[in-house]
Amino acid sequence: NKEGKSSKLPSLFIPKPFRFFILAALGFYFLGFAFGVNPWISIIGALGYAYASYSSIIVAVGHDTKMLSMAYVPALLGAIVMVYKQKYWIGALLTAIFSSVLISHNHYQIVYYFLILAIVLGVALLADAIRKKEISTFFKPTLIAIAAGCIGLFTNAVMLFTTFDYSKATIRGGQSSINTKDTTRQEAN
Repeated sequence: NKEGKSSKLPSLFIPKPFRFFILAALGFYFLGFAFGVNPWISIIGALGYAYASYSSIIVAVGHDTKMLSMAYVPALLGAIVMVYKQKYWIGALLTAIFSSVLISHNHYQIVYYFLILAIVLGVALLADAIRKKEISTFFKPTLIAIAAGCIGLFTNAVMLFTTFDYSKATIRGGQSSINTKDTTRQEAN
């Protein structure tokens, strides 16, 4: 099953297993850059993140979308940090792009974990703003980051709505062809 030319362009023609690790390392390096960490320490952290044992395991068993989603989480966090460092335009643009790409991989478990990280980051930044008595400077970047994240979300609206619509017909979505009341009555007789 060969990939087409259009699907190879975003991967920069890097072979499949290696692109996951390179994207994860680049995403984590970007997070370190956004926080202002020494580049050498960012490189070590990026390599540690990309080549963690769990990453190798999920790639080996074929969880490609999970690994790709995990690769974009630190990049998205870094973009949000850039917004809070008053680099509004580039931070908002990257937040919209990275959130769109993260959601497009359709791995909602990782998106859920990202949201937990984003909330923890937001609470820490709010506590820092309160401590510095700069609470008014907290809300502008928060609204920009949320708006940019919503743009990323809305770019995937067609996929999200069709997945939501289809989920109603699945066992996890609530409806199933098995009626538990009928099964219980049959067992009692």
